Amino acid sequence: MADAVHQKDIKGENINRAVQGITRLRAKLKQVAAQFSSSAWTETYYRETAGEIDIGDAGTGIAIQGTPRLAAFPYLQETWSKVSGRHEKFAGEGMISMEDTLTDAIDVQARTIERVGRAIANKVDLNIYTVLTAATSTSGVVAAGDTWDSATLANRDALGDITIGIAAMEANNIDVSGSGFLLLTPKDYGNLIRQTDIVNNPSFKTADVVTNGRVGQILGLNIIVSNNVTTDEAMIVARGAVSWRSAQSQRTEVIVDPGIKITIRSWEIGHLQTVQPLGLYTITNTQL
Repeated sequence: MADAVHQKDIKGENINRAVQGITRLRAKLKQVAAQFSSSAWTETYYRETAGEIDIGDAGTGIAIQGTPRLAAFPYLQETWSKVSGRHEKFAGEGMISMEDTLTDAIDVQARTIERVGRAIANKVDLNIYTVLTAATSTSGVVAAGDTWDSATLANRDALGDITIGIAAMEANNIDVSGSGFLLLTPKDYGNLIRQTDIVNNPSFKTADVVTNGRVGQILGLNIIVSNNVTTDEAMIVARGAVSWRSAQSQRTEVIVDPGIKITIRSWEIGHLQTVQPLGLYTITNTQL
């Protein structure tokens, strides 16, 4: 028998699509990570050393360069650090009385759908940035030469601070050119693009369409603007430095209690892994 308009599976299908769509629109920071699925609650992974491999077996006395004819090849040994991480569950629900769905002046159901989706996306983004910040403390945290909104115009040098960050990462064999990300607060984004050396530079690349927070590219970095970036700092993230392991992608269920309420429940399970901490660089003191 065909389902009536108010039956669970039809409403569940419609609301499920709506909440997921909103979550994808609001979620911004997950795109800096490589995406993988997971089937275990605890994930073990290995962080690779950033330096280039050199002679691992010193006993041979043979260098990579200038290996003699007929000599044994020098032994090169890579090293990894074993790390374990556990999934986090991001969950929430909203309840709508049956009376509200029928008689309220505003569309309570539509607003609840949006707010539930935004709440889950916001917490995932906030968790990602928190993990990035913790990992960056072991790699590179450097104060800006001066704030990007300094009262003295000549002291505003956001491009210089970002360039120093890129150079520091390159010195650690981390390539961010053309594929890395620059994470900014809305205020720092405004302070960055209004500087004359950017406004008057025809090479500044703005995004054709603003999606998932990407609003342009500068110095080869894709700019992402998010309120979950900590105030007074910016962060450079190399592609491949982190990965998102998903045990379950964002899901929603609609629970109908006939004549009483509709519950919209949404959740996601996953966690961020910092595969290469040297691929993260934080610039502090960006704001007055």
